Amino acid sequence: MKRQAVVVDLDGTLLSVNSFREYVLYVVKESLRTGRVGVLLPVMWNVVLRILRVMPHSVMKCRVLEKSSLFMDAARLSLFVDKLLLQVNADVVAMCEKYRSRGYYILLATAAPVSYSEIISCRMGFDGCCATPLPLPELKWHENARNHKRESVLQHLSSMNASVAVVITDHHDDIPLMKTNSGENILINPSQKTLSFVRKSGIPIAIL
Repeated sequence: MKRQAVVVDLDGTLLSVNSFREYVLYVVKESLRTGRVGVLLPVMWNVVLRILRVMPHSVMKCRVLEKSSLFMDAARLSLFVDKLLLQVNADVVAMCEKYRSRGYYILLATAAPVSYSEIISCRMGFDGCCATPLPLPELKWHENARNHKRESVLQHLSSMNASVAVVITDHHDDIPLMKTNSGENILINPSQKTLSFVRKSGIPIAIL
């Protein structure tokens, strides 16, 4: 028999902040502090291009990760996660603990980079993590979002002999994932835009 799984989003759900925005700010501040101009300038340039709508968010994210991943070593990532976990949503943590006590598999699934998402998952005591991979020359890169997120979650859970029973998120980007779930779909502080999209899709939801 398959184990039931809770799939919990990161930004705006488990955390009250946008973790990648915080990551960019951390990289900028740390590269300034250490005089790493070769990291600072490309990161800032790509952020400016995104602000000016010259490039999509996903392209900016990919380029920022390319320029910063080596700079953000294990020690810096650990300190960065320390800061992020100050912004954890206690209600979502309590919900995950409730399901964990009932034997559910707890999976963190996010469009945030795997470099720090896996650390968060480990620190929180979750069972697994699906996140955006770091860019590699030999691999086609994509964000772990929308349909890609649904597929990565289903593949991961299949390998663990588990299936989606609960989705906890704040965003309509997770509609493809919620549509695959016949169990509970819980929205955390959703925007009116997200509520509108989800209700139009006909997905039954609970709101926290």
